[in-house]
Amino acid sequence: MKKLILLMILQLFVLKHLFAQTTNDLRGVRYYYSTPTLGDLSSSLVGFKPLTIEEKNDFYYLSGKATFSNYLIKINKFSNTPVWDYRDSVFSPVVGITFTSDENILMATSVICVSNSNCIDDSIKITKLNPNGEFEINKFPVDSDTSTIISAFDRIRPDVNIASGWKDYPSSVGTPVSAFPLAFPFLININDNGLIVDSALLPITNTYQNLIVMNGIAERTFPYKNDYLTFGSFQRQYSTNQLNRYTLCPVLWHWNSDTIYTTREILANYPNHNSEESDEQMLNCDGSQNSFAFTFVKSTDGTNPDPYPVYVAYIDSTLNVIWDKKIGNLPPEYGYDIHNVKISPISGEVFVIGQCINMDTYAATQFVAKYRKNGPLLYIKYFTIDESSDNKIFTLSILEDGDLIFAGRSYKDGITSFFTYRTGPDGYHPDGQYVGIQEITASETEIGFFPNPSDGIFQVSSISTEPMRITMLDQQGKQVAQFDLDELSSDNSFDLNDQAPGVYFAHISQGDLHWVKKLVVR
Repeated sequence: MKKLILLMILQLFVLKHLFAQTTNDLRGVRYYYSTPTLGDLSSSLVGFKPLTIEEKNDFYYLSGKATFSNYLIKINKFSNTPVWDYRDSVFSPVVGITFTSDENILMATSVICVSNSNCIDDSIKITKLNPNGEFEINKFPVDSDTSTIISAFDRIRPDVNIASGWKDYPSSVGTPVSAFPLAFPFLININDNGLIVDSALLPITNTYQNLIVMNGIAERTFPYKNDYLTFGSFQRQYSTNQLNRYTLCPVLWHWNSDTIYTTREILANYPNHNSEESDEQMLNCDGSQNSFAFTFVKSTDGTNPDPYPVYVAYIDSTLNVIWDKKIGNLPPEYGYDIHNVKISPISGEVFVIGQCINMDTYAATQFVAKYRKNGPLLYIKYFTIDESSDNKIFTLSILEDGDLIFAGRSYKDGITSFFTYRTGPDGYHPDGQYVGIQEITASETEIGFFPNPSDGIFQVSSISTEPMRITMLDQQGKQVAQFDLDELSSDNSFDLNDQAPGVYFAHISQGDLHWVKKLVVR
């Protein structure tokens, strides 16, 4: 009997080890060139741009837009093979997918057209797919005198999925140009069967701070306590000194099915904002556990050395902006193209991803920035994927184990493909190569290495006594050493004397915190 129990324990140990190894092997970049039903990507999925990626039951689901159609693709994350793909021949992209309680997938497609214009399908489509890829389509016709645009699709609560967008009333159908507003924020409530339950227009005023409001746009909707919170924009006059200039400014609506509690510009009472002007344009937003983050760009007057600076801002459960941070601090010739912002449901930390572009040479590299929920920057990393500058990430999802999963598009050796790229919570995997255009730093009051440069021996200081793991990488992203400091004290040290002189990156994990430090061995 003892032998049998011992054998069972050994089997469980082996299975656990194999499973852990399999999971670890998921990290890194994986390219997809074809799907079972559509054949060669270079012809069928040409230009496929993943706009969302989600993980469900050991599968990745990628949705997005190709040149002549949009797609939802299911991929087995262990075998690295597409299982099925759904194709819809319309020009507008998939704006989001949600998963129902019975594990079906709802996919929303926004067809951008005016009723009397020449368009493919004058409706909003909700496609319901089961895990095998079988589908049914429900259509939501638009009004005869409007164009209806959906910008996002999110699961709010069981049997509640909200499509956010706007209705545009063009002057060509009889609306005077001088009549404001011309566009209204628009929401559609869709149940888990993919059917329209109801729809509503959110209110906007004709004036705000005594300035004319031309349009209102709903970008995304989230659960908020027992109610809902919708993020969007007003398009209004820039300032009392520039009445002929109309710009966008971030707005939120706090509402439920019966009442609109709040409609206001998000930054109106924020000290870092010039309340006399409409100077910020929302790029994207995310929410988790009644906290929210959004990115925005400032449309400056050209006197600023950085003509289009981009920022990330954090909103707490009181719906007040707590902090905002300018993204990156590279010289003015570098511009930032923001693709996604995410709040971790695990830690509350904020991630921003996108591209950093040298405006003189147009050379581009990817970046990921991570912020604590109280504002400090934990890291910002600039990297290429698989040593290719033609790989471009578009979207990010945070997985249950804290890993990050990116999706993007690649052009390599004359072949167009799409890819997934999975990293740890620190945003690193050896397939990502650092480009070294900015030192990655964290607060010196939290962790420090000295002396730096060093002949090989580095002392470690930390205000925390939690165990620390230090993984050392060279400039090519190759791991050269790893150190575990289990009992931190004032004289902790590690030795890199066996490494060649040069620059190394120390990836430090301590509790749920992560840093990256650049160290120099002389």
